[in-house]
Amino acid sequence: MLKHVGSSLPDLMIHVQYDDAARTVTLTSDAFDSTLISEFAIEHLTQAGIIVFADETGGPRVPGSRWQLMFSLAGVLYECEIALQSSPKGRHATARLSPR
Repeated sequence: MLKHVGSSLPDLMIHVQYDDAARTVTLTSDAFDSTLISEFAIEHLTQAGIIVFADETGGPRVPGSRWQLMFSLAGVLYECEIALQSSPKGRHATARLSPR
């Protein structure tokens, strides 16, 4: 379960499946929350050495192996692209789903 801390938005139940051979992580849920998915990808997967986002901040490269992130929503499979970006207010992530 991914949790919104200090927010009235509901938490997000997800199922995570790893395919080492295909280097793919597939998330399955009945809802999509770009903030929680981006946070999970950037913080939790990176700790496992799995990189599923593009770092556009200009900082040092995050160590780990590049994997593909997929998201299954209501039985439809999407490619999930995440970009970590910088702005004057700090770093933020943007996520986009594209049907497969």
